[in-house]
Parts: sequence; C-alpha cells; structure tokens
Amino acid sequence: MRPRVALALTALVASALLLEGFTRAHPRVRQLEASAPTSSASIDARADRLHAVLAHDGVVYAIEDHFVYASVDTGLSYRRLGVLPKSGPQSLMARVRELVARSGVVRRVRRYAGPKGMLVLGSGTMVVFYDRIYRSDDGGRTFEAVPETAFPDLPAPFPSSLGFTVGPGDTVYYGEYTIADRPNSLRIVRGTDDGRRWEVAHTFAPGDVFHVHSVTYDPFREGYWVATGDDETEPKLLFTSDHFRTLHTVGCCSQDWRMVDLVVTEDALYWGSDDNRFRPGIFRYDVIADILERVADLDNPSYHAARLADGTLAISSTYEPRSPFTRNTRPPAATSLWLSSDGRSWSRAFSLAADSTEAANGSRAQLQLPHGDPLPALFATPWHTAEDAFTTLRFEIRR
Repeated sequence: MRPRVALALTALVASALLLEGFTRAHPRVRQLEASAPTSSASIDARADRLHAVLAHDGVVYAIEDHFVYASVDTGLSYRRLGVLPKSGPQSLMARVRELVARSGVVRRVRRYAGPKGMLVLGSGTMVVFYDRIYRSDDGGRTFEAVPETAFPDLPAPFPSSLGFTVGPGDTVYYGEYTIADRPNSLRIVRGTDDGRRWEVAHTFAPGDVFHVHSVTYDPFREGYWVATGDDETEPKLLFTSDHFRTLHTVGCCSQDWRMVDLVVTEDALYWGSDDNRFRPGIFRYDVIADILERVADLDNPSYHAARLADGTLAISSTYEPRSPFTRNTRPPAATSLWLSSDGRSWSRAFSLAADSTEAANGSRAQLQLPHGDPLPALFATPWHTAEDAFTTLRFEIRR
C-alpha cells in the first residue's frame, strides 16, 4: 500500500473511532417535557432516531442503524448495547467504509432505521432478524451471525417487524412473508438450540395463503396462533397446540379475519383488521364461546397491536394512500392510536398526519408498537408522518 494511501486510511480510521467514541459517551437519546394534554394519550418523552422494537421482562429494546439499545426505566433513557457486524470477510477498505458508515456523525446525516425484528429468549440470548439472523449470548455486548449452514434454505427477507414469537423451551417461530405472484408455497420456520438451529416447521400448499402475517404464542392455551392474508379465502386465523404437527383453521375467508397483529388475553383475542377494501374494524374473538364480534370501527387498516402491563389494549391504524378503501372512502390521511381498558369500548387517543410527499409516493404512515411482553408504558414509533418520524414516542395515558 502506498504511504499516502495508508496515511489517509489511518487518519480516516482515527477520525471514525473518535466519532464513535463520542457517540458511546453521549447517546443521541433525548427527553422532552410532556406535551400539552390534547387527548387521552399525550407524549411525555421523545427518543429521536430510535425505534422501540421489543419489550421483555420490563426492558424496552430499541434499534437504530446496526446498533441495539436497552431501557430499564420505561423509556426515560436508553443505554447502547452492541452492534450487528457486517457479514462475510472484508478487505481493509471495506472495514474502513463500514467503520465510517457506523460513525455517529454519518448516522445523524443518513438516518437509517436498521432491523425491526428482535426477540429475547428465556436464556437471555438476543436474536435479531435482518439480512441474517444474529445472536448475542453475552447481554448484547457482541452479536454474531448464525452460520448459513445452520439452515441453507432460510426464507428471506424476514418479516419487517412482526411475525416473530417465542414459546416454551425458547422455541422461536416466524412465518414467511412474500408478495410474489400467486400461487405461493409459504413456510413456518422454527428456531431451537438457543437460536442456533433453524428448520421448516410447516408448509402451506400453493394457493392456500398469500403470505403469513404473524405467529403469536398463547400462554393461556399453550399453543400458537397464525394469521395469514390477504384476499378471498386467504385471510385465516389458525391454531396449533402440537408445534405444527397439526394446524387447525379457527376463522377464515373474510376480511374480518384478515389481521396482521393480535393481542392474546385469557378470554379473548383482539385485533384491528387489515381490511383495505371496506371499513376496517376492531374485533374481539371469544375463544371459549367461539364468537367473533366487531367492537369498533377504525379510520384506516391496522397492522399493530399491543397490551400494556396495566391491562390497557392498544391498536394503531395505517394510512394506505393507494388502497381501494382509501380511493373509495377518503379516510383521514393520518395514522392513529386507539386504546381500550376493557376490550369493548375503544377511543382514538392520538393521531399524526401523514407526510403528504411520501404519501404521494405510496408510503404508508403508521405507528409501530413494540412487540413482545406487555409493555411497561405505551410506546409508538411513527413512520412516514409529517412530524416525529423515526422517533420513539412515550405516552402518558389519562384515565
């Protein structure tokens, strides 16, 4: 290597390391004073450029770029853990480029969300789904990619933020998501051995479903719910209690059963429908009585649902600028947060307008809720909105 090139590389690496050190010492998370009360849910803290993706055992995990953060004080502050490594062997120049790309100043300018799918196992091992599956068994200090030999035919890309669940024995499941031309042959994937081993647990026949929206563990019935979409006979709610040796259809073949995310309680399931044709709604399925009930109308289709530790249920709606429902009904060009304390009475507690430029390009304004355990507080991360996009919002709920 020529001396000038080596000197330039050394200076570049040193600068990047200094910037990285500054970022470690001064995390970009900042808190703001609570907003003026304008609804039943008001913002009391903002974490700029962080996406809260998961709640587990009272800890809130967030991601920005390739970095993982954790909050042990219900989102009032975040501590940076580790960084996802670049996959595969790298040249010196590639390593320098990677170091610069991950530096604090570059990330401030580039604003990159990074992965959105994450789980924490009972063992404490963290699993992040991105271009590969990454594991950390040292509390998040370091992450390593699961070797491709662990499952050479692993479906990719992974679901963006939903669909991942963990059950007894730290068994992980997720469903394959694709928008390829029908008919599709979709798979449910199982992870075992502390996230080291991956295999196909179930395969849907071609044309049976379009894609898998989510897999959700039910601790009350000790089984897994599977939600699929999208049209005609494809929307289904299915259940297995024997790790997918059998899979039973519970509800089928209407937009009422078209859901992306759902909340599991002892007596019932709750979801907002992903109905992009007619009026979407919030549904309550009485598992014991086998009764489906529409309990509220929604302003827009729903992708996300969550339950808080105090029992509050939360559902968010997504503005789909190019859907038949939007063209025919002209709903509010906004994403909204709906709350309920009893599962039957729902109210719109918060709303953010869609970014008009991004909506014109087809981007869908939404409020993503963290996945996983009951949330210690109410969080949402807006995307494609006129305000607070890529900012984790923490809410105060007034009763």
